[in-house]
Order: sequence, then structure tokens, then C-alpha cells
Amino acid sequence: MLGRLWQRLTPVGKLLVLAFLAAVLYGMYIITKPYHPIIGNSISRLVNSVSQGPTSQTPGTQPATNVPGVVPTAPVVTGPTTQLPQVVVGFDAFASYYNVILIEQLELDKKYGFDLVLLPFCSTDENCYTEDERSEALRSGSWDAMLTTLDKLALNPDIGKLTVLVDETDGADKIVVNPTVVATLNDLRGRKIAYMEGSVGEFFAYYLLNLVRIGPNEVELFPSEDVIAATDLYVNGWVDAVSGWEPDVDAAVDTGGNIIIDSGTLRVVVDVLLFSNQAIETKPETVQAFHNAWFEALKLQSEEPSRAEQLVISWGLNDWSYVAAEGDLVGWLETIAQAGLGANALAMGNPSLLTDRLKEAQVVWQWAGKSVPGADLSTLVDPSFVLAAAENPSLFASQAPINDSFLMAGRPDVPQLTEDQLGGATILAVLPLRKVEFEPDSVRLTEQAQSDLREQVMPVLRSSTELYLRIDGSAAWPGPSGRYSEDQIREFAYRRALAVAQFLAGQGIDPDRLVFGTTPSKYPNSVREEELEQDRFVQFTLIEPLGR
Repeated sequence: MLGRLWQRLTPVGKLLVLAFLAAVLYGMYIITKPYHPIIGNSISRLVNSVSQGPTSQTPGTQPATNVPGVVPTAPVVTGPTTQLPQVVVGFDAFASYYNVILIEQLELDKKYGFDLVLLPFCSTDENCYTEDERSEALRSGSWDAMLTTLDKLALNPDIGKLTVLVDETDGADKIVVNPTVVATLNDLRGRKIAYMEGSVGEFFAYYLLNLVRIGPNEVELFPSEDVIAATDLYVNGWVDAVSGWEPDVDAAVDTGGNIIIDSGTLRVVVDVLLFSNQAIETKPETVQAFHNAWFEALKLQSEEPSRAEQLVISWGLNDWSYVAAEGDLVGWLETIAQAGLGANALAMGNPSLLTDRLKEAQVVWQWAGKSVPGADLSTLVDPSFVLAAAENPSLFASQAPINDSFLMAGRPDVPQLTEDQLGGATILAVLPLRKVEFEPDSVRLTEQAQSDLREQVMPVLRSSTELYLRIDGSAAWPGPSGRYSEDQIREFAYRRALAVAQFLAGQGIDPDRLVFGTTPSKYPNSVREEELEQDRFVQFTLIEPLGR
């Protein structure tokens, strides 16, 4: 009956009905959002779907239909058909991913003999896909490639292969906390944390909790459908912390939130290009052609950033891309440490760097209770396309990227701290590792201690650019009184802290990042073994100097 009434309405009548429904939904949104932001955000999306009407399409394509449970298919090219093989690439709205837009705008796909089909996620309602749907589309070969983060491949090792390092985000991803209840990462225990479910924001939160050994059952987790919804939970006081990326998470900062750490300090968010196994197996020449086009476009972006910015603006979908005016793209890229062909060639020349990162990411996912399929991680990286492109000198840029601080292929230049800087440093976290085993009455580390340091201390130092590590040794002071002097115990504790620092330096950590000292014994001249045991430890404290 309602359907027949709808059909009888004039176009003006239909518009009036839609306007009335939008007004009702908006009223519900205004009423409910202050009291329950999850309900409010859901109604907000209904308002948008009713009031916005038809959305713009990607130039030259028709979006795939997003049906839950069905593998997304590639968009259909509506322009002049050619005999060139297609390369379908899915990507989110993120500045370093826009290199694929440059390929299209410069017609580098035609130059290298393929047709590029772009699928900008959520530029329309029809091409919004869940993380699971995206993974399945790449796994099935429905899409040829996807720009995403390294942790996604670690969680889904069967979806494809890593062929290009795109960037390390240099501050774009962050954890914002309520400063009245959270001062260090250790303070997150028992707190409420929001994030976008299945996103790198979820991984970043898990990484930091794992760093200080706070289990998922020791916090309250609030998975949300996007970063805006997660941020709204924080803004409305429902959670104590939110993990997300700019610009969506910045509203939490604007309301007094404190950025406890971001991806500029801890480089664990790595963007990558994944190619489907099917594409690599069935059309390797086309895949190589895409990589050559990728690095030629990246070269132009490094050498002529203003021109690259104008090309992205003229491509369209400016509200979606956040690039609509001069300075938008260049400013955004300042927070992203891009990997050029040189950095890629260095990293791909030693794929173990990437397999180690994949292993670390899998450890985090597994610790968080996620099911990670078994896989030979060395097979998930295919360096051949980068190394082949590196044989062409014309693809190397003559200028560095806008942000040239890409860390993975090199070592950060970190100066030694002055006394004033050390005194004003902020404590980020106290690492949970305390029991560092030494051989009896010795400063020599046991094999177990060396393993513990590699697994629990080394990863955060290798992934950070501005963090320092304070190493404080403590030693037991056996009695009775007069057996040992305070100076003797302090010197022994110092030598143990020094031994730890020397081991870390031998593993490639810059000695200037290591600050070591001692902690006084709690039980001097004790004859009770349980008290002496409590004084045998090494404390590791991550610190960040002010003004750096």
C-alpha cells in the first residue's frame, strides 16, 4: 500500500516527504547524541543518506555494488575500450596513496601499456567496503592491488604480496587521551579505548598496550565503524582514549585531549602496496609496468610537488580527498615519510627487515586474541618489481620527498641528551621487563636475558625516532652490615646497567639514545633471600625530551 501511495506522489511531493523524514531523523540525532553517541552517529548517517541524494562518481567508472557477503568486483570502465590489460587498485583517502591519481592524470598507464582503474574507497556509498570485504577482493583476484598498511598483511597473509613500501606515517596516526587520568602508557590499564574496528588505529592501540603488557581483558575496548565515531565517543566523555588518524581524530585534541604518542615518535604504521597473487602469477609484465609508472609518478611528486598537487586537485572528488586548495597536499605530506625508489631498493635488497616487521605485527595481533593463519613470512614480500625498476636510472628522483625521514632503510640521527634535556624529559612508559638474568655474581648476560632484550626492548627502539631509553640497574645488598659498602653495591648495579646498554648498542641501537644509571637497593644489608631477590632488577623507561 505504501508503495502505491509513493508512486502516486508528484516529484515535488516526494521531495517534501524526504525533507520531512530528514527533519525527523535530525531531531532524533540532536536529542540522542549527547546521551549516547553511538546512537547519535548512526542516526547522523541516516540523515546524510536521506538528504544528500545522488553522489558523484569516480571519473570514467561505475562503482561496484557493495552487497554484504559478496566479493566486491572491479568497477566497469565506461570510456573508450582498449586492448590494454587493466590494473584495478583500491585505496583510501590518504595523501601518499594519491600517487595512483598522478599515474592516471599523467597517463603513465598508457605510456607503460596498461589501463589503470581506480577504486577510491568510500568516495561514494556504493564503494564503501569493510576490511574483510577488501581482503577477500584482493585474495580472490577481483582487484589487482590495494594500498593499505603492513599490519593488514600480517593479519591476512594469504591476500597477496607486499611489493612496494609507500611510507611511514610521521605523526598522522595518534593516541589521544584524557590527561586527567592518563599520563603514561602504563596508565591505560583499566581505561576505555575507542578505535575504528579492523583499522590501523586498532593495531596501533594493541601495539602500545602490548608494549607495556596490558592485556585486552585489562581495558574496555570500544570498536567503532569509523574514526569519526570513535572520536565522538571521546569528545562526549564515553571513553578515556581514542586511537585514530588526522584529520578525523583532531576533534579529540581540540576538546582538550593530549596526544600521548603518535606515529612520528613510534614508526610502527607502515603503508604498503599489495598485489594479488593472481595478478603476479598471470600478468607479471603488467605488474612490472605498474611499478615503473608508480616510481615515475613519485619522482614527479618529489621534484615538482606543486604540479603534483594541482593534478590531484583537478582530478576531482576534492571533499573526499581533502585536497581542494593550494597547500593541502603538500602540507599533508609533511606528516608522511615517503619511501622513494632508493629507500625501496635498500629495503627490498634485505627483505628480512620486512619479514621481521611482519612477525612483530603478527605477535601483536595474536596477543590481542586475533586468529592469524600460519604462513612463511619470507614468501609475503616480492622484491623483484622494485629491484627491476631500480635498474632504470631515469626512475630515481633528483630531489628528496617532502618528508625524507623514512626510517626503515636507515638509522635516525639522534643526538646525545644534555643534562637539561634529560631533566625535562617526559616519561612515556615503563617497560614491563624487569627480571634481566645475569650469570651469578657477574655482569654477563645470560642467553635468556639476551633473548628477552631482543623481543621486549629492541622492537620499540628500532621503530622509534625520538625516544630514548633510560636503563637503571639495581643490585641486591646482602648482609650482615659491613659486608659490602653502599658504593660497592651502586658500582655493581651500574656495571649491570652498562652491560645491558652495551648489548643493545651491539645490536645496532645508537648508544646516544641510551641513558643508564642506578636505583638504590630497597633492602640494604638484608639476609632474607626474598628481599634480596626484589632488589635484583633492571628498569627500562622510555623517555621523550621536551622540545624535540
